[in-house]
Amino acid sequence: MDLTHDDVRLILDLVDGHEDIEYLELRLGDLHLIADRTGHGRSTPPAATPSAPDATRSAPAAPDPAPPAPAASGATGSRADASEASPAAEPGPPAGSAAAAGGEVVTVTAPVVGVFFTAPEPGAPPYVEVGGRVGEEDTVGLIELMKMFNAVPAGVRGEVVRILAANEEFVEFGQPLLEIRPEPGR
Repeated sequence: MDLTHDDVRLILDLVDGHEDIEYLELRLGDLHLIADRTGHGRSTPPAATPSAPDATRSAPAAPDPAPPAPAASGATGSRADASEASPAAEPGPPAGSAAAAGGEVVTVTAPVVGVFFTAPEPGAPPYVEVGGRVGEEDTVGLIELMKMFNAVPAGVRGEVVRILAANEEFVEFGQPLLEIRPEPGR
């Protein structure tokens, strides 16, 4: 069964119209669609809870039900100091990157799996560069998934201290893309 762009848009609109659906994972053949409105940026589905119907999950993600620590999750807009990250955390920026950047940083992660683009079109200047300033709603990149381009917002006002994903690199859901040092008081 092949899904069209309109089919995917319809599924996402249905999820968007139902506030009680926080996480949906759909597998049809080779297609793997994840809709996650929780903002936790996790790379595995949430653990089943009595209030969450099992129909939103296709299979257990891992035999270890321990949830990831918020500081190590690399969630979009999450604030984490490098000293809080554990060595057993999922792959991400090297330990000490926040300290090297001069303190607290926000790691912007991929909201979907796909191909990451640093510029709006070939030959155009990149959305952001190291040392550049961004606002919360500023686009820091695009991710193409099934011919649909998804803008990746900065999520925080501050200075870009490190770009972790290369242009046209295939990225996984939750993969760190760049780090931003927030403006003081934000």
